[in-house]
Amino acid sequence: MRDFGNEARRGGIVVLRWLKPPTRPSLATFGSDDPKHQSHLEGLAKMKQGYGQMMHGSLLIAEDARVPEEDRRAMLGYVTAVLPKLLPFAEPAMQQTIRDNLAKQAEAKGPLHEAFVVAQRALPQ
Repeated sequence: MRDFGNEARRGGIVVLRWLKPPTRPSLATFGSDDPKHQSHLEGLAKMKQGYGQMMHGSLLIAEDARVPEEDRRAMLGYVTAVLPKLLPFAEPAMQQTIRDNLAKQAEAKGPLHEAFVVAQRALPQ
């Protein structure tokens, strides 16, 4: 039987591995008089929302004991790698949710305790 949950988790790992922060210069090339300016701003807002949701969802997978520990460690490693770059682009409420989640997990004693501590330390100030 095929494990679609495992494939989805691995897909999430791949996405997180290749995410890059948005480039502000590209948005700056569209002036405020551009007829699609509002559309570009809305797209940027959706992208920021998506960054936050991907990071938060990945953290939820990393703390889910039903997920194999190897996959949880891998997911947490990728989240840790992108946190310093992408967290500032997430919406402020999601940034706080992620910070709170990492603080809770860093205090918990479990097999991924040290990995959560490392992730928490990777948070931008």
